[in-house]
Amino acid sequence: RGATAEEDARLCRELLADATALLLSFYAAFLLRTKVFVLLAPDFFAGRAPIVFSLFLERWYVVFISIAVFAFEGLYTKRHALWEETRLLFKSTSMSFGLIMTAIFVTKQYFPFSRLIVGLAWLLSMFFLPAFRWLAKTAMFRLGIWSKRVIIISTADESKKVIASIHANPTLGYRIVGCLTDDRA
Repeated sequence: RGATAEEDARLCRELLADATALLLSFYAAFLLRTKVFVLLAPDFFAGRAPIVFSLFLERWYVVFISIAVFAFEGLYTKRHALWEETRLLFKSTSMSFGLIMTAIFVTKQYFPFSRLIVGLAWLLSMFFLPAFRWLAKTAMFRLGIWSKRVIIISTADESKKVIASIHANPTLGYRIVGCLTDDRA
């Protein structure tokens, strides 16, 4: 079965949220390195070449590596509860930043990628990625883009548990449209 236009639009929004969160992570790390840490430890950073953020933007593969790892981990094809998705994001982000460090080492692109900036970006992305995904999914759910209509077929007791679980995890995007149980009442 091919993807519908709605599914394609949802995927584009998720990709955009992830790319924005990753770029924001690198930009915030860049600002911390060039504006804050220079003030906190001026002797340590004295004499180092200035870093310009536009050099990061020329290395688009940094975002591509992360998104490719996220796709491999099923973050664009499967629906996960918030904390499961956050766990997968932590794992995938750590793997992708390991690959980024390897790519920097292999290509010898040490400038503008200081280890400090990459490490800070990794830490910041642990906050920005789950936050941006939650915001994007919440907005898409409210707009009816992320919702998926489901019918619960189960015993009466089990269906109550399933309904409670769906309501407890709105980022899954499921809308219950019906419930069939074995209850004869």
